[in-house]
Amino acid sequence: MEKLSCVIVDDDLVSAHLTEALVKRTPFLHLQALYTDPQAALQYLRQQKTELIFLDMEMPGMTGLQLLEQLVDIPAVIVISAKREYAFDAFFWNVADYLVKPLTDYERFLKAASKVREIVTHNRSLTQNSALFIKVDAALHNINLSDILFIEAFGDYIKVHLADRVLTTLATMKLMEVRLSPDFIRIHRSFLVNLRKISSIEPAHVFIATKPLPIGESYKEALMNRISLL
Repeated sequence: MEKLSCVIVDDDLVSAHLTEALVKRTPFLHLQALYTDPQAALQYLRQQKTELIFLDMEMPGMTGLQLLEQLVDIPAVIVISAKREYAFDAFFWNVADYLVKPLTDYERFLKAASKVREIVTHNRSLTQNSALFIKVDAALHNINLSDILFIEAFGDYIKVHLADRVLTTLATMKLMEVRLSPDFIRIHRSFLVNLRKISSIEPAHVFIATKPLPIGESYKEALMNRISLL
């Protein structure tokens, strides 16, 4: 069974260790890191991929929601909080579940973690596909992911740029991030690029062949962490 990687972020050490014990009790979870300092957690999450965050809401210097606001790629989130009033704002961020401290009910914890495992397992199976059908008007175009140069946001639509054509379809950038393979990365709120198609990178632009695409400031660090530098 492939394990689900996770990180705990909770300034309450007792609560953090309680969550850690529940994670270690769950066979399909793998704990990557535990942080009681949200700033340190933010730096880690900007550099390392994880699939699930167990996140406290009230922390010194930064709330859980403020931490999420500063991440480019937000994984699944299970909130663990002593207060219920953050639930509305948390679910605005599409969190998977909201657990109330003190967290002593293992069955409730397991239900939340299992929900995330189903979502991640489904997404993993999608990203393992090497091709994608793209609907344009009434036609379905079978496209190899390796042939995609980049994807551009276009209102309620996206433009899929290939070497010889551009396909416009009704979809969101968020959906495409889920559907595409790990070879793709968001470099700007309006652009997803195929890492294998990048010819060069300048401080403010990525070049696909000779075409420059802007790099958003909040996406730059994640991009640089994904490429191999000599």
